Amino acid sequence: MLTKSLVRYRTYRGAIKPQFADPEDRETRALAECLAAVFADGVGQSRDALLERTTELIEASRCDNILARGLEKLLLDRARFESPDDEERPRLRQRVFSRVSRMMTEEAIEDFAEFERRTAELFGEPHGSLAARLYSDLPGQQPLAAFEPITAERLVHRYNLSLVQWLVSQSHGLELTIWDAAPGAMRQLFKYMRFHQLLARVVRTEKGVWRLLVDGPLSLFQQTKKYGLNLANFVPAVLLQDKWALRAEVTVKNRRKGELRLDNQSGLRAEPERFLAYVPEEIAGFRESLRQKLTDWQVEDGGYLALPGDHYCFPDFTLAWTGGGPRAAVELFHAWHAAHLAERLRQLTEIEGAPLIVGVDTRLAKKPETAALLADSAYFAEYGFVFRDLPTPGKLAPVLKGIARRHGVKKRRGSGRR
Repeated sequence: MLTKSLVRYRTYRGAIKPQFADPEDRETRALAECLAAVFADGVGQSRDALLERTTELIEASRCDNILARGLEKLLLDRARFESPDDEERPRLRQRVFSRVSRMMTEEAIEDFAEFERRTAELFGEPHGSLAARLYSDLPGQQPLAAFEPITAERLVHRYNLSLVQWLVSQSHGLELTIWDAAPGAMRQLFKYMRFHQLLARVVRTEKGVWRLLVDGPLSLFQQTKKYGLNLANFVPAVLLQDKWALRAEVTVKNRRKGELRLDNQSGLRAEPERFLAYVPEEIAGFRESLRQKLTDWQVEDGGYLALPGDHYCFPDFTLAWTGGGPRAAVELFHAWHAAHLAERLRQLTEIEGAPLIVGVDTRLAKKPETAALLADSAYFAEYGFVFRDLPTPGKLAPVLKGIARRHGVKKRRGSGRR
């Protein structure tokens, strides 16, 4: 993502207007193509050498300098540089400097050529390679190990998306309106939202129209940087919807607030291949653990649940009794979800039965106001649990056992431990 110094936008009468790059502009496309080629052909070269080349291209281009540096930054984000053993390099420098210092004291070195020759003899390798090894742990000397290629057009679209992501990361919240969305598209959207540990107040205002209110980092009292990054990373998923509108209140220069408004006609484009069936390793491991230890239950994607007042809940996942029987949706509340937790427990008190199991992160559960809320909630006492980072089968088992008992189903003989 772009940094603050590389973000271009204007404010006019309270409206924030990102200064998007034109993907059809010949100068911009040409620069993007040349910059991308430097990295694509630069495997093995040091970071300093690559940036020296990109600086030459930027200075020779007629493109806006901030735009050009933004393109460069996004290419660096796609690069992986080798980092040698940080502990070995300081020891090597100390050993070389000590021996060279003694050599300079004990011998008469007439010129630099003689110095290079004697150094090579002393350490058994050419002076140039030794010098390169001495400082190879410094960021500028690290060689490019791999680069994820990208076309010029995609790079310019990625730049425009990054402008929006940075602005959203400085917001008090998002208001999303989505029209005519297919059920599968909405499930996909909320899958990405839950992956980034975001919660939204979801209302279906009329047939085919969804309204989502997502808290922003500046509306929270802690962990705003991490939450802001999560919110920014969620934005590309919005662009995959067919018809959408986004509104956000953003704090910009001198703590002034402005309104950002975008929709599906804004020309923004995401990269769909980045949002396919990717499952992070820790999530995959968590689900596999559930399958192994809660063998009477099958793990499914969450779907969505209708709640009082035309509100909806999109749980993290659903557990279904093997062979037919009860189903138990699970919604997780993390450290910044205090307001959502209070509202959800209020909604659940109006419903008979257990449409939802509520998991609360220990960092949230330990807050005095949350601890009091959970202690007073009869619903949470029966259908809630506390977890750390990710829930475990052991935390879920007592709640699921109670649900199975109330539905008159019994543990299958030979099934695994809970």
